[in-house]
Amino acid sequence: MQKAAGRVLTAEVMNAHNTFEKPDAVTPAEFKNVEIKNGKILATIPSKSVVVLEVQ
Repeated sequence: MQKAAGRVLTAEVMNAHNTFEKPDAVTPAEFKNVEIKNGKILATIPSKSVVVLEVQ
């Protein structure tokens, strides 16, 4: 493992969701709180979120 990158989907409240009136209430963003150290993936993941990581 040499490199890790990802995307995060999170919001301030647990029941946040997109609507026709607010289509961007919850949007994916770049996830930067990840590093590889001594062959281990270290990530700080926000509460109420889903993270997808790509590890190379």
